[in-house]
Amino acid sequence: MLYKPQEERLWDCWIYPHEGKYYMYHLSLSPQQYGKGGWDGISLAISEDFVHWKEYGRIFEKHPEALWIGTGMIQKKGDLYIMNFSEERPAGKQNIYFATSRDLIHWERTDHVCAPDGEHYMNAPTDCSSSYPRWDSLGVIDGLEDKPGPYYAFLTASAKKIKNMNKNGALGLVTSKDGFNWTCLPNAFPDTDMFPQFEVPEHVEINGRHYVTFCTSSYLSHRFDRYSDDMAGGTFYVVSDDQLGPYRLPDGDYMLQGTRNNPSVSMVTVGRPLKVGDQVFYYHIWGDNGPEGWGGSAKLLEEEKPYKLRLRYNPVNDSLKGKLLATTADVLKDLQFVKHPGLIPPIKLTLQEDMVFESLGTAAALRAPALNGSTGSNLNTDLSDGRFITFDLDIESGEGGGIYFESENGTRLGVMLNRQRQRLEFGFINEGWGPNMLICNDVIQKFPISQHSMVKILARKWFIEVYIDDIYVSSWRPAQQINPNQFGFYLEDCTGKLSNLEVWQMV
Repeated sequence: MLYKPQEERLWDCWIYPHEGKYYMYHLSLSPQQYGKGGWDGISLAISEDFVHWKEYGRIFEKHPEALWIGTGMIQKKGDLYIMNFSEERPAGKQNIYFATSRDLIHWERTDHVCAPDGEHYMNAPTDCSSSYPRWDSLGVIDGLEDKPGPYYAFLTASAKKIKNMNKNGALGLVTSKDGFNWTCLPNAFPDTDMFPQFEVPEHVEINGRHYVTFCTSSYLSHRFDRYSDDMAGGTFYVVSDDQLGPYRLPDGDYMLQGTRNNPSVSMVTVGRPLKVGDQVFYYHIWGDNGPEGWGGSAKLLEEEKPYKLRLRYNPVNDSLKGKLLATTADVLKDLQFVKHPGLIPPIKLTLQEDMVFESLGTAAALRAPALNGSTGSNLNTDLSDGRFITFDLDIESGEGGGIYFESENGTRLGVMLNRQRQRLEFGFINEGWGPNMLICNDVIQKFPISQHSMVKILARKWFIEVYIDDIYVSSWRPAQQINPNQFGFYLEDCTGKLSNLEVWQMV
């Protein structure tokens, strides 16, 4: 949403904070390799505020004999930085390799190799029906804090001792005395029927409780995830009272961010925690099934209650607020019904200091006056095509309401707080019979909607994310590009009030 290299493609990211700056490493694909194979290098972007990133470029190439290079992490050891990453090298084997640096810019490979042991974890292509068993991404516990050994790390692995060879997703666990030579320990999450894979596992301790976040996506999610009716993808988590496990599912939903009902299962995925001072930041990428990713906005990771995590709005994103383009008073001057076929309007509307609406038994869309903000000069680096929108929404009775953005081809991309059904809905607002408007849902996220909600929406081109009362709810990557200067309101058979609207251009 906020960062994409000028020419390369981006995927998994890992961030290291150093001397007031943030170094974001990511898998990269050079333009000459588009469509020819997997990721061929690691690149870097640097930020001073965790929001605005400056591209540094390629810092590491895959080995000439590797088919592709995979995700990693950085561990600090004295004045040395150790980066781990995986490669398919040789063919049919995914192993973990290492490089070192003293300045976070220049990296040199070492001769060390971390491989599955064949006892706890599969180590041969003949062990399963996949092209190779998984062995990827050492998430070293407290790896950024320069602690003495022994070290422990979680990783993506394929369990060996299982009932079904193709249900082998394991939360791998390894230990090392020096950060280079690692020994396998038993799977830290014994139930291999729950997740296809534990991608990019990262440990974080909050209030004395232990969590491991990880990513997974599957077109066959209903075979694993009891909450999923269709394709699913995102960041999940498991919990334990002990740092090394065994880990278990939390009570209730174990998805931290993602979607279970959208074909773009990689829409928001590869999320990771990062301790910054006394807070835990959470960062992630936006992707599609390409894959071609964007760096997302920072969030805060916190406990909602013991063993239950949630994401909250991160105030660092306030730096995105640039020129104030509109307030409630500006918008109310020239609101227009999108559809008004008869003598009586579809809703009763009172426009004073606030927008007060009363249901007459149907739904309505109201087109706001066009904004005069920038549409952006460069999709990758100019954030001015983005909009930061805040408002208060009171739903006294009925279904719910929200806002929409027009796309560049005239469709309406809706965001609706459905109080009656207790969920957030993303979809397309269409004209129905008679005075009716209709939201056709694309993504639905269950969420408690109160009578009064303070709403934050970050929108840019193909990206929309929503916070209610500063709690992150969900994200959407619609197929159409947003027209950043044209938006409106959608009211679904409800009575209430919209107030305190402010629309900023991103900067």
